[in-house]
Amino acid sequence: MIKYKTLEGDTYDMISLDMYGVQFLGTKIAQANPDHAGVIVFGAGVVLNIPFMDSNEKKENRMIAPWER
Repeated sequence: MIKYKTLEGDTYDMISLDMYGVQFLGTKIAQANPDHAGVIVFGAGVVLNIPFMDSNEKKENRMIAPWER
């Protein structure tokens, strides 16, 4: 896992887009941060755990180019 420090106004979907390149993995980040799972919009400075994605997850979520699958 890596650490991410939120910016004012961040949401799980926005963080997912920044970290994974897609918005729909915000749930994965929320699950890795149960103390903050109910947060909709973050204030600045909250440190979150961002799970790594293995190559199978990347393929499943179409996060790599089709020729690399």
